[in-house]
Amino acid sequence: AYVLARALTALFEREVAYPQVYEAVRRAWKLLGQLEANRRSLLEMATVALLLREAGIMPLLDKCQRCGTSRPRETAVLDPERGGWTCLTCLPVNPTGRRLQSTAFLSLSPRSLRCLKYLAISQQHALRLKVADCESRQLGQLAGSYIGAVQNLGVA
Repeated sequence: AYVLARALTALFEREVAYPQVYEAVRRAWKLLGQLEANRRSLLEMATVALLLREAGIMPLLDKCQRCGTSRPRETAVLDPERGGWTCLTCLPVNPTGRRLQSTAFLSLSPRSLRCLKYLAISQQHALRLKVADCESRQLGQLAGSYIGAVQNLGVA
């Protein structure tokens, strides 16, 4: 509930009606207390994705922002500064050959990225998704971290 409240206050103006946002958050808050941790993380990420979409700052999830592949072979890096994900191997390197990393980067396994794509499309089907505990934890952490990152960047 904290992550959703933080997202609401960061992304939306007070005293402005957002009916779809209201309904999504109301539905999520109603269910969150009844769910096990694995399911809570999925619902939380799906709701944050809906809020990001409604606020107009949903990251691009369809392909790597550098090479254009739709499926990374290894870790994908979600970068709020670029507004999407990049393959780990596509990250720029500095003159010493080390990959450049921003503190805003958020890592995702290829499977977690596929789950995120699914959750971003449909909040109402979030609880149908079957994921391992480590993947749901990764997505749950991503929800809060991404909101914090966009706040720090001043996007929200």
